[in-house]
Amino acid sequence: MAESVISRNMKKLYLIGLLCLGSQWVLGQCLGDPITSFVLEKAEIVNQEDQSGEISVRIQGGSPPYIYKLVADHRGKGTKEVSISPATNQREYTFRDVPGNTSFFYRVEVISSNESKGQLLQAICQKRAVLNIELK
Repeated sequence: MAESVISRNMKKLYLIGLLCLGSQWVLGQCLGDPITSFVLEKAEIVNQEDQSGEISVRIQGGSPPYIYKLVADHRGKGTKEVSISPATNQREYTFRDVPGNTSFFYRVEVISSNESKGQLLQAICQKRAVLNIELK
């Protein structure tokens, strides 16, 4: 007797879970062209004297304008925004005069102007990141 009650309750819980996921999916649809790729083109020291460099990235897909952010990731001990681009229609962006020989990694993020209803798929619709970048 107790076994069938547990079984019915599990079925109800499963159904409620599916309904919740279903409604989140509907609320999280992308409007516009999603970002298909965001890749690192270059991360190198270009000025040996002051050990500064450039980080270049390229995007495919998404809806312009784009905003590119350069973030210092202190290896799990917090992050700090280093630079942010103005809104641009360009699918490539280069951060210049980036300090090299640091004790942290860089992360570059791109935000597309795509819209998303709800937050479940917001990262897929609008944002991408390239992680653990070192200048060499």
